[in-house]
Amino acid sequence: MPAAVRTVIGDTRQGLSYLKTRRVVLYALVLAALFNVLTGNFQNDSLVIMRKSLSFTSSQVGLVMSVTAMGALSGTFIVNLLNRSFKFETVLIANFLVQMCFRLLFVAFGNIFAVAATLFVVDLCQSVLNIIIITNRQNLVETRYLGRVTSIYKAVLIGVNSLGFIYGGTLSNTFGPRNAVLWSGIEILILTMIGIGAYAHLNKERTTDE
Repeated sequence: MPAAVRTVIGDTRQGLSYLKTRRVVLYALVLAALFNVLTGNFQNDSLVIMRKSLSFTSSQVGLVMSVTAMGALSGTFIVNLLNRSFKFETVLIANFLVQMCFRLLFVAFGNIFAVAATLFVVDLCQSVLNIIIITNRQNLVETRYLGRVTSIYKAVLIGVNSLGFIYGGTLSNTFGPRNAVLWSGIEILILTMIGIGAYAHLNKERTTDE
């Protein structure tokens, strides 16, 4: 086996071993990965809904997409305030809940302004989510393990995107894009409950150890 391959395998094992001992970092990875799987096809579904179900013109779709881009940009401006004001897990769980609500609201409205507003919030939250995952990892992982853990994070989060497209695309083809978005909202709620339980258990262990 080439030395480079052995090095990669060794670094990956060390990173995984480290994650087992830092469950607060591991939980963030697992929750983010599952969230990506459940929502991976949302952008495709939203475009299909706008064009076919709502009969938006290309200009209207372009307007909505420009508004959502502003939402993503806005997220970068508020994330520092959120990080200073709240714990990571609080922001993470709240982000899931807000995204769930506004993804469900998206399929409930047919007015272009309401659609643009809901997608603005969804992309704002998605931007915040991406940033807090990165900053949480950087803040909690020791420098000597940061590169290994970052590689695992990127491999997992990028890898599951394909699963998200396959899973979401299958739901959309089977039940229609609206029902697929509705179902993903229910799944996000379940994921949120799992996250609340996982962090509550972790905080209980911390309190016991102290």
